[in-house]
Amino acid sequence: MGATIARRFGWVLAPVLAAGAALAADEPEPTAPATVTIQARGIRLDDALQRMRDQTGEALTDLRGRFGVEAANPTIDLDLKAAPLLRALDEVAAGAGVTVTPYTGDGSVGIVAGDGGGAERPPTEYVGPFRVAIESITLVRDFQTGMSAANVAFEVAWEPRIRPMLLAMKAGGVEAVDDHGRAIRPLIASESGATAVHPENSAAELDATLAAPERSAAKLATLRARIEATVPADVKTFRFPRIDETRTVREGDVAATLQAVEVDEQIWRIAVALEYPGEGPGFESFRQGLFDNRIRLEKADGSKFALNGGSSSVGGVGGELVFEYLFEDVPGEPRDYRLVYEAPGKFVAVPIDVAFKDVPLP
Repeated sequence: MGATIARRFGWVLAPVLAAGAALAADEPEPTAPATVTIQARGIRLDDALQRMRDQTGEALTDLRGRFGVEAANPTIDLDLKAAPLLRALDEVAAGAGVTVTPYTGDGSVGIVAGDGGGAERPPTEYVGPFRVAIESITLVRDFQTGMSAANVAFEVAWEPRIRPMLLAMKAGGVEAVDDHGRAIRPLIASESGATAVHPENSAAELDATLAAPERSAAKLATLRARIEATVPADVKTFRFPRIDETRTVREGDVAATLQAVEVDEQIWRIAVALEYPGEGPGFESFRQGLFDNRIRLEKADGSKFALNGGSSSVGGVGGELVFEYLFEDVPGEPRDYRLVYEAPGKFVAVPIDVAFKDVPLP
């Protein structure tokens, strides 16, 4: 699975936890991300979106109807040839007068009504399956300390299939030069830590703090940043033949234990413990990302019942993490079901290097 992810994403992946063995140096084969080819004149927006879904398997959602906006279906001319998905989606949205949003609440990428063409398009870079945009640059002067600084807010979006767990960007990984050739140093004291990613949205925000540019600067000639996205790799599938029996299933270095099932009227509470070789504070920071593990109930006839009541972290020490999952209104009895649980066997860090040019300053 690690080699498969590396080939799809096109990076050399480095392990960031003891939970997974290092990937062999010759495993990754750089390739392009999910791509779209649509060469057509006068194609309807709905048809273009459907072709993108069919070609990539990604979830693309039209959210306009949810907000009471008339979902117009304009025609656009497209000449997309093996274009990265997120770049292609931005081009389709621009031609159709709609706006792309990664904040859908269900993990998909959505479109909403356009802004009427008045908003300035943010500086944007595409790297593999990621899209990095500068949302804002804010200059601040603290009169008490005499310090002035520039805060750069980045939005990092990704194809929904990526399912990253953490994003991180240290101030030391940011480099900037103004339009007079003067270097602008990052403020190391303000370096960012890791940001846990929530699975309901396919984007997250990161900030970098720099020394304030000179007043004579009108723009940043270059702004470079290195971001790391921690993604699950080598996904393990744990199968429990009955959910009314406590049992431990081991796949490689990872063990999953079905600890308990409690039936409280119409709610079934299922506790699952994961045990990894890694432990300590660095490991604990990955707890939030593991909320996106896949879990479902199955009957002997193959019928499935998906998680519908949410999940939470309920403890764990060392390399163990314990989660509680809630299933509501499940027909039948616990003994009628088996449990299927998917969790990553290792976690890997994917570098996302971006370089912006001629970024206007406020």
